[in-house]
Amino acid sequence: MSRSQTPLAASAGSNTDARRPIRQLPELVAAQIAAGEVIERPAAVLKELLENALDAGAGRISVEIEAAGRERIAVHDDGRGIRAAELPLAFSRHATSKLATVDDLGRLDSYGFRGEALPAIAAAAGRVRVTPRPAAEDAASLFGLAAGGAAAPRPAARGGGTSVEVFDLFAGQPARRAFLAGARAERAALLRVSSDALLAQPDRSLRVRMETRTPLAHDAGAGPGRETALREAAAAVFSPDAAERGIWIDARSERSELALDGIAGAPQDARRSRERIRLFVNGRPVHDRRLSYAVQEAYRDWLGAGEFPLVVARLRLPPDAVDVNIHPAKTEVKLRDPGAAFSLLQRTLREALASRRSAIPLRMPSGPRSGNGAVAAESAVDNRTAPDRERSPEPPAGFEQPGAQPRTALPGRSWRTQALVHDPLVRAMLVDQDQ
Repeated sequence: MSRSQTPLAASAGSNTDARRPIRQLPELVAAQIAAGEVIERPAAVLKELLENALDAGAGRISVEIEAAGRERIAVHDDGRGIRAAELPLAFSRHATSKLATVDDLGRLDSYGFRGEALPAIAAAAGRVRVTPRPAAEDAASLFGLAAGGAAAPRPAARGGGTSVEVFDLFAGQPARRAFLAGARAERAALLRVSSDALLAQPDRSLRVRMETRTPLAHDAGAGPGRETALREAAAAVFSPDAAERGIWIDARSERSELALDGIAGAPQDARRSRERIRLFVNGRPVHDRRLSYAVQEAYRDWLGAGEFPLVVARLRLPPDAVDVNIHPAKTEVKLRDPGAAFSLLQRTLREALASRRSAIPLRMPSGPRSGNGAVAAESAVDNRTAPDRERSPEPPAGFEQPGAQPRTALPGRSWRTQALVHDPLVRAMLVDQDQ
């Protein structure tokens, strides 16, 4: 290998001494590169379409999946719809109705805002068909896109709302198709996206059909309260028993404009993976190591090693206190005061569990459990996406929990904290268990 060659170039047998001219990428190549940041699997397509439906104010959403999303993903809603004249623009990059100025990024109240979802989906799919009908228009319009370009919108028949159908995902990118997981794992990922959308917005009706099955179906009641709506959604996602056993949580931070509501599941509904820990910030499902650690710490004295609870935690804070413009997938956020969020979540969960102390066993037996509801299918996720199932919770790098208690070694109970052992009621329960 010559000094001027990189290992990659040498292995490919190319000559890097010859200068390559800088070129403007063709539009199709640029679009597919951009699509790769947003659309990596069928679940990413469904996530974007569900968010568009929710942003459009849909009250009823139905989803149809064929071949684990490879052949067809369809989302039908009764939202506001897109005007026929705006359909071509909706599929061009950085075209959106969600914001207009840089200042709008600091006060986002919608799921979407980048103007990248629809063009990314169109670039990744073999073809896309959109049929919207706004309330102000007498008829619907059918707009189709394929690799050869877009067809002019033409009249169609449907009620108010929008239907989006995506066919043959990654049909023109065989390498991307080859890297998809198996059908079972892709279905589990699709179901996770759907259930997250439902738990975030339980006042909307959602029905998901996969081939011949309907693994998720929720009909929202007429004006239920927050607790009732979330419990009904949790019953559809997890199981009616788990939703009923869960403790309703509702709290506010004393030092910031931060609010929290959700469900703290009973220890007996824990699993050996993190699939039942659902975290939301302003209605957006997020992956946050600190918040996940707060949940695990709150349950530390109620679960065995390697067990993770069922928790639905929905944090609400002013739009300018959270930055959602971190990653194209929009699953990561930055909080202005992450410590306040950590403290509120951990304290609220601990207090909820303490309020039921006399009715909750301190530690449930480890081992596999069977589950009902939509989340049962998620155990099929392959190793690429499966969480670590055996490790005890560890704090994120560089993170110190304020006021953390040292561990206390008791015979057979080294996982209890000193604070818990000093609780008179808990000590009495320990004595009862040892007799």
